[in-house]
Amino acid sequence: GGTDARPILKALKSIGRDLSPSHLSDALSLLTIDARDVLQQLMVPSLHIYGEKDRLVPIDLVQLMPALSERMSAIKVSNAGHLPFISDAQLVTLELTKFARSI
Repeated sequence: GGTDARPILKALKSIGRDLSPSHLSDALSLLTIDARDVLQQLMVPSLHIYGEKDRLVPIDLVQLMPALSERMSAIKVSNAGHLPFISDAQLVTLELTKFARSI
């Protein structure tokens, strides 16, 4: 998803050319884990960054995360897909800097 999906997907394909299918399977298995209990136990502040058009991670989590703990912050990157740190690197850097300064 996202406005830069094609060039990002092309770059990822060239990076992942040497990966075996089992690597992808292992990574996708992470999507079946419900980590809410573990996240609620975090004693440090955390920032969760979501792409508005992410096809793997639901954007609804932006509202769920802060409800789990007052130490959690979440932001939505408009028009970004699953990799907003690539498609919107400047915005993500700005948000990470603001978060780091706040703690």
